[in-house]
Amino acid sequence: MLVCDRAYQASYDNFLCSVLGPDGTLLAIVSTKGRAWEAVIDWLVRDLDHAVLISTHDDDQLDDVIDFAHAWARTQEHRCAIRVQRLPLLQ
Repeated sequence: MLVCDRAYQASYDNFLCSVLGPDGTLLAIVSTKGRAWEAVIDWLVRDLDHAVLISTHDDDQLDDVIDFAHAWARTQEHRCAIRVQRLPLLQ
């Protein structure tokens, strides 16, 4: 789960790749700028060897998005290990 309140910058690409990791299948973005982040992540995941479902939650509370992730994992019969990542400040 990515929580961010800033606009995308290319300098975030390495961070995004680390969030996607080798085992993630759902990336929920909690941000008022979620659609822009989703478009960028669509390009980053094309080189992964696993599928990633991206969902954006512009107006939702973090707890509601966490509940969504748990519900999605149950429908997919996945083990649900949620990691909340906050966008780091760039130097």
